[in-house]
Amino acid sequence: MQDVAKEADVSIATVSRALRNPDLVSFDTMERIEEAIRKTQYEYSMVTPVSGGTLPVIGVLVPSTICFGFADTIFGIQEATQEMGFALSVGCSNYDNQTERSLLEKFKKNRVAGLILIGFFISNDSLIRKIIRSGVPVCVIWENSSDTEINYVGFDNFKAVHELTNHLIALEHQRIGLLCGPFSKSHRPHQRLNGYRTALEEHNIVYDPKLVYEGNPSMEEGKIGMKQIMSLPNPPSAVLAAADVFALGAMKTAREMDLKIPDDVSLVGIDDIPYTEYSNPPLTTVRVPSYEMGYESVEVIAQHIRTKEAKVVHKCFDVPIVLRESTQNYDKKVSEKT
Repeated sequence: MQDVAKEADVSIATVSRALRNPDLVSFDTMERIEEAIRKTQYEYSMVTPVSGGTLPVIGVLVPSTICFGFADTIFGIQEATQEMGFALSVGCSNYDNQTERSLLEKFKKNRVAGLILIGFFISNDSLIRKIIRSGVPVCVIWENSSDTEINYVGFDNFKAVHELTNHLIALEHQRIGLLCGPFSKSHRPHQRLNGYRTALEEHNIVYDPKLVYEGNPSMEEGKIGMKQIMSLPNPPSAVLAAADVFALGAMKTAREMDLKIPDDVSLVGIDDIPYTEYSNPPLTTVRVPSYEMGYESVEVIAQHIRTKEAKVVHKCFDVPIVLRESTQNYDKKVSEKT
């Protein structure tokens, strides 16, 4: 479907809509999509309902419902399940280990056809592998791994934060704060922390744990974390928010502390949610393909169900930095004040 979208110069969502509800697509667009389908030899298929006429169910486990990037991912999953003939069951752990485990147990008990996880707690690793060995295909998204048992459709979190940190260091920042997710409990934020630490070490910058705030990604946690690190006797000149919702909360704290971004402190995020382009100032961030990860994860599950093969799939997307107006060179900031 990606090939069809590229050939027709439309989004994947438009191709999906054209196949399911052609009356909602303009005549010219439909013609381009039909021509692209012929060129790419794309075959539209649906999963056959199980006995009794009910659709096979894919379970989806998300850590939060207030993360805008996850919302796009769920939309991608929904589009794909509708096209491919699955029903959808979504559970939210709210970043709670026991809630996540309980939901995993329920999905296992209800015999879902497949399971999509937006990451998972390290402590639930053995349960997830037990589910896989019972014959249920599992796909983890928003992460990348070389794991030989679990499907992954995501991006390199280590690399994304490593490059963001290098971007700030290239702007002459030496004290860089980090607002990060629960890195002591989950793979994704742990990889982000490692990317930050490694970039500092490569430039002979001493890692200072006082500059790091760990919390569940939200605007409220971004406010709290920014307040904490900017109130230090020697505050950072730049802050890396390892989620855009952290960054939006951090912006509010900056205003409350009479700090101007980027004049007093540079700020970067990760996700490129729609609000970041319209924030004040517009936020430099990493563009994450939220929708595409969701859509492709369903394709991975569907392929396992159709072929009954256990071949593990690893798909890693590129996540470029989107430069906007929330950062500036540290030397320039000092020279302007002196």
